[in-house]
Order: sequence, then C-alpha cells, then structure tokens
Amino acid sequence: MSKISEVITLLSFSPLRSIQGRSSIADIFSVDKRCGIYILRFLNGEFYAGQALDVTRRYVQHRKTHNDIAEISFKQVASDSLDVAEREVIWTLEREDFHLRNIMFASIPKGESDFDFVMTVEEQKKWLDDFRYQDFGGARAQDDTLRRKYHQKFQRFSKRSSFSEAITILQRYMQQGVPVPVRSEMAF
Repeated sequence: MSKISEVITLLSFSPLRSIQGRSSIADIFSVDKRCGIYILRFLNGEFYAGQALDVTRRYVQHRKTHNDIAEISFKQVASDSLDVAEREVIWTLEREDFHLRNIMFASIPKGESDFDFVMTVEEQKKWLDDFRYQDFGGARAQDDTLRRKYHQKFQRFSKRSSFSEAITILQRYMQQGVPVPVRSEMAF
C-alpha cells in the first residue's frame, strides 16, 4: 500500500480514483452525498486538499486552473464542520511530507526565511497551533524620520469620522493576526 493510500485510509477517505482528463465527475457522486473534503492528486505527484458543498462543481472549477488532475479521494463531511476538517487534512498531509498546492491553511514553508530571524520556527509553530499566542516582547523601534514623514497623514486620518472604528479594527487585527508585533513592526 502506498503512503498516500495509508494516510487517506487513516483519515477515512475513499480510495484514490482516477479522473484524469474528465470534464465532470458528477456520475461518481450522488446528489445528496457531495458535501465534504476532497484530496486531488496531480500528475507531478503534488496534492491539493479542499472542501466543497458540491464536490462535482468544485472539480469543474479546479479544471479551469489545473489541467493535470489525475486522481481524487473524497470524504463526506457536514457543512458546518468543513473548515475544521479541511485544516486537519491539510496539516496531516503536510506532516507526512506530501507536496501541497494549497495556500490557505498551509503552514509556513519549510526552510529558512527572513521572518525566522524575527520569530523562531518554534514560536511560529506555537502560534499556528494557538492563534491566541502573541508575544509583545522586544524593544519598539523609534524612527524619528518615519514619524515626521507620517505625522501629517496621521493627523488627517485622526480627524476622520471613521477613525475610532478603524483603530478598533486595527487593534483586533494586531491582536489576532500579528504574532510578534513589536519585533516585526519595522521589517514586516
């Protein structure tokens, strides 16, 4: 049994099925059993895991972008569980070292990046496991030249009627989307 076959069996997916060159897969899935998570295998050995309310329609969308889809595996999942299930499948495939074409929910690319100098790989993994993790450590950079350049723009912005709302949104973004705001402020 191949490694991918073992993984999809472990995840309770159907066996991979050849669909190379097909314009539709509607005959494979009955109308009432099309909501779930799918895994595509491409001719070059890469994979893509995604969610669909209707896997047959989603396949047609993928065909517009990818003309090298070779196989599909599918697992029915309730619509209210799709996001969580999709992330779990993507992360499982990554842990097993499959090459994915996914962008959403895919973790940080392997290998050294400039951001590794600001936030260690261990800290990045901790943040990916729990998005509430945030580190405000480090010294905030004081750049008087930048402050002088942006002072007038900030003053104009602060007089806008949407200023308070925008600040609230930016604060939430910083709290939920930026794991090391102080250390990454100037570079990222």
